[in-house]
Amino acid sequence: MDVPSHPIRVLLVADPDFGVPSAENLGTATSPFETEIATTVTEALDALSGDDFDCVVSTYALPESNGLALFRDIRNLDPGLPFVLYTEDGPEAVAEEAATAGVTALVQRRPATDEDGLLTTRIVNAVAERRAENRREQLDRLRTMRREMNQRLIRARSRQEISEEICETMAAESPFDAVWVGETVESGRELRPRTSGNCQSIQISETNPDAEQIASEGGLVQDAIETGTIEVRTDGVDPGGPWETAASKQGFEAMAAVPLATDTSTYGVLVLYSDTQWPFEGAPRELLSELGTDIGHAIHAATIQERLREERDRRTALFENAPTPIAASRPAEDDTHRFTDVNSAFEGVFGYPREDLIGEPVNEVLIPEDEIETHVERKERAESGESITGEVTRLTKAGPREFLFQLIPYGADEAGIEGSYVWYTDISAQKERERALEQARDEYEELINGMNDSVWVISQEGQFITANDTAVETLGYSEAELREMSPQDLDVGMSDQEIAALIEGMPDDEQQVFETIHRTKSGQEIPVEISSSLITYEGEQAILSVARDITERKARENRLERFASVVSHDLQNPLMVAEGRLELLAVDCESDHLEPIEQSLTRMNDLIEDLLELARRGDTVGEKQSVDIETVVKQSWDTIETREASIEVTTHKAIAADRSRLRQLFENLLGNAVEHAGPTVTVTVGDLEDGFYVADDGPGIPPPERESIAEIGYSTAADGTGLGLSIVEQVTNAHDWTLTVTESESGGARFEITGVDVDRS
Repeated sequence: MDVPSHPIRVLLVADPDFGVPSAENLGTATSPFETEIATTVTEALDALSGDDFDCVVSTYALPESNGLALFRDIRNLDPGLPFVLYTEDGPEAVAEEAATAGVTALVQRRPATDEDGLLTTRIVNAVAERRAENRREQLDRLRTMRREMNQRLIRARSRQEISEEICETMAAESPFDAVWVGETVESGRELRPRTSGNCQSIQISETNPDAEQIASEGGLVQDAIETGTIEVRTDGVDPGGPWETAASKQGFEAMAAVPLATDTSTYGVLVLYSDTQWPFEGAPRELLSELGTDIGHAIHAATIQERLREERDRRTALFENAPTPIAASRPAEDDTHRFTDVNSAFEGVFGYPREDLIGEPVNEVLIPEDEIETHVERKERAESGESITGEVTRLTKAGPREFLFQLIPYGADEAGIEGSYVWYTDISAQKERERALEQARDEYEELINGMNDSVWVISQEGQFITANDTAVETLGYSEAELREMSPQDLDVGMSDQEIAALIEGMPDDEQQVFETIHRTKSGQEIPVEISSSLITYEGEQAILSVARDITERKARENRLERFASVVSHDLQNPLMVAEGRLELLAVDCESDHLEPIEQSLTRMNDLIEDLLELARRGDTVGEKQSVDIETVVKQSWDTIETREASIEVTTHKAIAADRSRLRQLFENLLGNAVEHAGPTVTVTVGDLEDGFYVADDGPGIPPPERESIAEIGYSTAADGTGLGLSIVEQVTNAHDWTLTVTESESGGARFEITGVDVDRS
């Protein structure tokens, strides 16, 4: 029999007149006694109700009662509490009654015997037997608890439920005064208390150390996590751990930290406190270690189930709420895949009601005849667990349509897959656009190659990507050679830095137009006008440039410049002399011929001015700015000899224009109206959606002549120069506007200028 190693608490009940061993003489070195003395039955029962004792020793004779009566009262309180009756030698009747009553031991006083040693032995043996019995009962309860715990763990659906079951079950067992479960997070670098039982006084939930705190403070909990084995302390609560400072204040005598782990993962720790050492020694310790393994496997299974549920919930939410069609199917015994579900988007796009599809073979409903073989091949790949993406044609209720599809199998194991999800993205419109784009590209390339201007595409890095036939023919380089070159290799009219700046500064929404000089492979230099704009070429941003040979235009401009010089010098000087002589002649004589001569000289002067304007300014404009149309019209009207003519301005918009050239346009249009429609004409300037118009109430311009009015020399007035409307056309062209001649509401002429940048601020 094991000798108790912990102090034995003894309640000694004795008549003061009866000689009993002193408390100091009871106990042994290995089993010390803690003795409390009561002198009456009442005192003894009060002591038992207020404290715990391992054994009661009572004399037979007690004031107003006896030891056997006390024994019967104690049996009602605690049937298993050891009771030693200490009597005088004899009478036999007392010994017989004591044996019949079931006292634990009877010790009689006899002279010349070691009464203290005998009494001590009886007490030690009785307590040892009682403690052994208690441990057997508690161990049985622990085993029963483990079996019940395992049943509860099987039913638990989550880690939280497992933790709650552990704490609820174990806190109800008497050996454990407090219990809590900690969960490892972030790969074991942090321990988070999850659930507790009887731990309110410890305030476990307020303590949540991270890895650095656990490592620095150490303690049983950290040791259990690191070693993966149960760690026990039976000489008081470990004061070094981050939770034990609060626990040690409760007077717990022992604690254990049980890792909750499998062979591969540690999920947390079960921490138990007790005011006795026994629950953490021997068989109970082994049982707790086994229980920790059971719990670890249960948490592992619950974690997997939680992940599966989360994944299933995500799949369900994605399936139900996806804006694109999704179909679910499973392999069937007839080697087909049959529908198990479709989402509402599938019903909307494919036109088949869900209830008509469930259980039907996918190939019989969706797959065109010419894609059956490909469908079978993809089905076999999916059944091996492979995800597949591709373009397919599927049969909708409205007919075949093209889709981008993504097939994802699920539930794959050694036996195959549980089923698959297929996402469909309708690309019918996209494919139609691609076909149209391909056709347009072919037509575009045909058109580009048919152009008389050189055309090429330049990358953002400044390299030629492609060029048309005219560019190849004009420059003398093959297309392959051009693709190895850059604009700097051709351009001799601009520096490399200027060209790079133009490429880098390409505007997003307008053309870039400039003039330069290209040198061909043979060394010929060709003046060109470049028009460039940003485009998307083969999915990448690029620059489309059109180079127009302006050799003839430059020659014409040179001729015009020389002509302007001749007009300015060789014609104006004689004209000024003639005008001076006419003034002198008018002083010397009167003649009816003087006025016609003056009119002719004036007309010649007007012709010279208009010709100079045409020659010098041409199709160019200066800096554009926001210009108020009404203001410019009034300024122009004031420079015209309007006589009885009148003007109405109904527009108040501002436009982006070269103010000087816009005024030149209005001066010519308004002057043309007064000159050709009569002295009492009414001119109206009004709004158009993207421009403005100038109309009069004169005789108008016959339709056959409207296309030729801007030709140099066209005029319906006898004294007109025929250049005014040519200047108007030059100004509109220079601004990239469009000039249209039509009829006004009153039957007069109406000039519409459109394509204007209107300032809408």
